[in-house]
Amino acid sequence: PRINAVAWSPDGREVAVASDNKIVEIWDVTNGKTRFTHHGYSDSVRAVAWAPDGRKLASASDNKTHVWNAGPGKTFTTQSTRKDIIQDVAWSPNSKYLATANWSSIVRIFEISAQMEFLLKTSYSDHKGVIQTVAWAPDGIRIASAAEDKTIQIWNALTGNHLLTYTAHETTIKAITWSPDGKNIASAGHDGTIQIWETLTGNHIFTFQKHSGSVYTVAWSPDGEYLASGGADNIVHIWRAR
Repeated sequence: PRINAVAWSPDGREVAVASDNKIVEIWDVTNGKTRFTHHGYSDSVRAVAWAPDGRKLASASDNKTHVWNAGPGKTFTTQSTRKDIIQDVAWSPNSKYLATANWSSIVRIFEISAQMEFLLKTSYSDHKGVIQTVAWAPDGIRIASAAEDKTIQIWNALTGNHLLTYTAHETTIKAITWSPDGKNIASAGHDGTIQIWETLTGNHIFTFQKHSGSVYTVAWSPDGEYLASGGADNIVHIWRAR
């Protein structure tokens, strides 16, 4: 089955894998064995995200968003469910809030309570079309979201106030990643480019054009020096960001 999303545990010992076979698996990276399998979906699982504190996971399909508890000894249990058609999920840096990207052009920010309940804090609805991806800034205040409207919008996660719109992509954006210092974003999509631009001004810095098809994923190295990108051409490029 097609793999739709992967997420490392913060301690680097496990990987969560979401796929078209309607499950999420947790793999031990030292031996490749499956430690846990999460069932409960009736559709492909599109997204999975590990909270930075290592204690919670979120996963989403066409009809459900689950928040899981990874408690002491990594005993995985499903604690909460919200019915919604979700394309992407992302945890805030403090692991307190979960952003969900909605097919109905809405990004919602939920506080996940100690009882693992979804408490709605903020909604953002300035996009037109399906929200493709969402990413928190390292400061835990700003969020970037991208949609079929070919824009990336930066906004305040606490208030929902719009801050900036980036419009240089010619087609739908599929991936966005903040630089570790929060000053730049790398964004990519069906136009085959990865564009680096300033988050405070929207000024374009550089375009990487080595892919021959759509780019579906892009990630910044922790030191901010490199980017990795991959897409429909079945190639992963690693290149210097600066």
